[in-house]
Amino acid sequence: GIDVALRNLSQELASSLRMYQGFVQGFRAQTELLRAWADETTLDIIWQNKIQQQQQQHERRSGNGDEDQQQQHQRERFEGVVARVETCRACVEEAVHRGKSAVMASSIGGSRNRQTVMAQVRAGRKALVYCEGIVELASKAANEWLACKYLVGEMEEARALLDRKKHPWICESS
Repeated sequence: GIDVALRNLSQELASSLRMYQGFVQGFRAQTELLRAWADETTLDIIWQNKIQQQQQQHERRSGNGDEDQQQQHQRERFEGVVARVETCRACVEEAVHRGKSAVMASSIGGSRNRQTVMAQVRAGRKALVYCEGIVELASKAANEWLACKYLVGEMEEARALLDRKKHPWICESS
């Protein structure tokens, strides 16, 4: 149901967010002095070089076992976030449609269950809007440092929307 779709999206965002936060924090630390005077084009070139360098380091390393596999995994995650968020987005979209139809058809028993599903549908709609921005920014993140920085903020907001501690009804099944 919609609760599962929202939970899956939340988990994907949490995982991807940690990765992007690491990239942004590392970049900020490496370019702290430079950011005071460098223009955005220069910072984007440095960002692209950083991403490319990490990919090249992975390709040069062979037989380095665990560390090599971790870098491969990280690179695949960087390149695959768009696809994974799109997949989660499609699931949420379908679940929102089914949830809305169920509420309108009154096929959900009990007022509490109906209210829970309606709240989940509203959260799902909001999450879909965030997903659009996340997908757009993630597709630019490998080339534009600010896109990655803004992506982190967008993901943090989406995660706050889907926070099960703040909104326990998100993971309630109907």
